Amino acid sequence: MGGRVFSLALLSAIFSRLVIPAVLKGQAAGTATARRAPLSVEDVLSVREFADREQLDVSPDGKLVAYALIDPRRAAELTQTDHSGLFSPSGVPLGHRGADVVVADTRSGATRNLTNAHGSSWGPVWAPSGRWLAFYSDRDGAARLWLWDRKRDVLRRVSKALVHTFFGFEQVRWSPDGRRILVKLMPAGLTLTAARRLAGDSVSGRHALPARGALTARVFTTSQDATRTQGPALQSIDTVPSFFNASLADLALADVATGRERRIVRRVRPMAYRFSPDGARIAYTTRQPDDGKGSITWGSYDLSVVDTSGRDGRLLMPRIQQDYGLSFSWSPDGRQVGYTSGGGVEAIGLAPGRQPRRATRPGLQFDEPFRAPLWLDDSTVIIAAADTLWRVSLGAGTIAALASIPGRQLLEIAARADAERIPPGGPLVVATRDPATQRMGFERIDVRTGAHQPLYEDDIALGATDLAYNLAPMGDGRFVFVGETGDHPAEVWITDSSLVRARRLTNSNLRVASHALGRSRLVSWRGPGGEQLRGALLLPSDYEQGKRYPLIVSVYGGSYLSRTVNRFGLEAGIDNLQLLATRGYAVLLPDAPLREGSPLADLAATVLPGVDSVIAMGIADPDRVGVMGHSYGGYSTLALLVQTTRFRAAVSSGGFSNLLGQYTQMREDGSAIGVEWSEHEEGRMGASPWEARDRYIANSPLFSLDRVTTPVLLLHGGADRTVFAERAKETFVALRRLGKVATLVVYDGEDHYPGTWGLGNATDYWSRVFNWFNRYVNRVDRHPGP
Repeated sequence: MGGRVFSLALLSAIFSRLVIPAVLKGQAAGTATARRAPLSVEDVLSVREFADREQLDVSPDGKLVAYALIDPRRAAELTQTDHSGLFSPSGVPLGHRGADVVVADTRSGATRNLTNAHGSSWGPVWAPSGRWLAFYSDRDGAARLWLWDRKRDVLRRVSKALVHTFFGFEQVRWSPDGRRILVKLMPAGLTLTAARRLAGDSVSGRHALPARGALTARVFTTSQDATRTQGPALQSIDTVPSFFNASLADLALADVATGRERRIVRRVRPMAYRFSPDGARIAYTTRQPDDGKGSITWGSYDLSVVDTSGRDGRLLMPRIQQDYGLSFSWSPDGRQVGYTSGGGVEAIGLAPGRQPRRATRPGLQFDEPFRAPLWLDDSTVIIAAADTLWRVSLGAGTIAALASIPGRQLLEIAARADAERIPPGGPLVVATRDPATQRMGFERIDVRTGAHQPLYEDDIALGATDLAYNLAPMGDGRFVFVGETGDHPAEVWITDSSLVRARRLTNSNLRVASHALGRSRLVSWRGPGGEQLRGALLLPSDYEQGKRYPLIVSVYGGSYLSRTVNRFGLEAGIDNLQLLATRGYAVLLPDAPLREGSPLADLAATVLPGVDSVIAMGIADPDRVGVMGHSYGGYSTLALLVQTTRFRAAVSSGGFSNLLGQYTQMREDGSAIGVEWSEHEEGRMGASPWEARDRYIANSPLFSLDRVTTPVLLLHGGADRTVFAERAKETFVALRRLGKVATLVVYDGEDHYPGTWGLGNATDYWSRVFNWFNRYVNRVDRHPGP
């Protein structure tokens, strides 16, 4: 069998006596008087999070739904203990540290943790028979493939081979007959330590001191341009550390009965892999273009096919253009593969020498990163773009609109993220959003006529992360999905068979659910051109109509943050703004659309009227307003401070004030992500500093910090590789030279996002935020601790 067996009989007995009563007790507790106490940082970090981009998976009989939940506290503790980067010493990818595999009963909602914090476990996928649940785990000391035998109620390791995955969507694939599992394994002959080094990890957790007399020079030349993420190839990375090597693996088939594995594709960088309908072939994309001979560029993938023996492999289409290489699917007859590339839809047959058939439409981009074209028949696919469903005839090369829904944005086709076909004659369900109210729900669309029928809709946010992975059909007309509200964390929800009603199925976060929490609402105002702008407003947990409260504006330029109105605490994880709401603050997340060339001025023009609107509503006290933001939000905060004196206090976290400094910063591997970011992406400069020098200066708050009257708290991770700590230091030096009120705190060893920090530093981070706002906004010396 090739593995160990762990009996779950005792756990099952405990589960039957304790878990179900606990769930029922938790549900009953929701009707009792809620605790009126400030949330602590540890409370917020106790909220279990759904693993990013992992498919919510329903058992074939519809009785159980499986998923992975992450305990952020345990994840942070594990990361801090072993100083891990992209991978832990046992091979667990960063995004799955502290995860457990959970199953929920779709009738009662009772949940069961199958792996119980023994290591980290993630990526559960049901076998076609429903007897087995496959998942990854390092519960025996290294990341390997495991099974839960539902019938015998035991866990079993499939084989000793190490798995090597990084993204949540790199889950296993079961063969149609359920006898084999397609899985990414560590390349043969490559050790875990060597693989981590190739991915750019520091395997010791710190930089080793050089031996006496050793040469430590690292040379970078201008002939190797590592500033761009598109265009010409960067360099061959087969032996050079690079993040792209996080995907390096062998594709293998593991026999469920014997545990033996057969490696069918070796030492490539596969992103997605799928069995043909008859199970005889496997199509896959790899980040190693030109049939493994080329150098890697971002967004370029080879599409290949191989039979399950591994002997007949060939390149179908080189260098298709996609974000992650996920958007491809087998036709129902298994004779061709359809995919998106460069904004169009293509299909190619399996025979050597076949040329792809392509369908495009001017002005239309088919570039959904997580959803493949869905086959309606062997020559027609359905695909979504621009809030419309489109019927694409690959035989004729035509594209026709199938359906759009007036007054609704089309968020996602309600099917598994790896779905390849639409059931013949069956209606199609789509997830929608009302842009005026931010209510989300479902509508049914007739694929023959395009007629649509409204179904369930509510003040709810669908999907904890990317929606394609957070919903799944049950086979009987019902759906399960992940949903959350402003005052309740993400849980599994379930619809009825008519799809007009839904209820919360699980209750996994009793610790925070027992608190009195702030409720959220949508507010609106007019932008500088008269356009409708909105914001998500989180009210204090003790809100009373007619009473004014201190207001904190959480800003991130270029974003439509009103869409977060039904997210728990408006932001996830460590950024959960219930931390402020339970301390008596109202919090506004405003829409802040920006134009190329003028982000600094646009921030004031879009955000400040939103502040005025909340004051006019009688909710915010005009004399007690603060502002905060992280990363580009930190820049946005500083950009506001040089244009207004209305904020009593400000917090810039992981931010910067100098666009020129952000443009020129270079990582240890020679990459300079600030170049593309500044010229063509979020920086919105539209040109290089040599082409638009005055534009960079005018939009850099650094050169206007003499106008600042607001006390500024600067918080930064000392090991931040996205915005270097030097950016915060130069802002602080300038403020200090100008005689402004400012404090800089650098957390040595911590990265860009505070959600990855240790509990001690994360707690101190928020403690300083609370005290800063309380001192300068509320004008009291100290606030209750975090």
